Amino acid sequence: MSRRRAKKNPFETQIAGKRWLSEEIGKRLLKARKQCGRSQEDVAHETTITRSHLANLEAGNGFVPSLATLYSLAASLEASAQDVLPGTRQSTHKGD
Repeated sequence: MSRRRAKKNPFETQIAGKRWLSEEIGKRLLKARKQCGRSQEDVAHETTITRSHLANLEAGNGFVPSLATLYSLAASLEASAQDVLPGTRQSTHKGD
């Protein structure tokens, strides 16, 4: 008896992709903030987002920031948006 494969739910793929994106952006934001030696409070105040929102972004808790927020965070962290976006130049550095 052959088994029928269950159809893959397209929303599961979208959710998994969003989770991955959220986690990658979070890792990069955290790394950039630590390299600058800044606190979450300082960055949040400068970018007008809350400290808890920044903490959620850094933790990769499923939040993907808007481009405006991403650019604001990158500027505050003395980085470019490319530095915090997955698949851009930061990911090409070995040994990071």
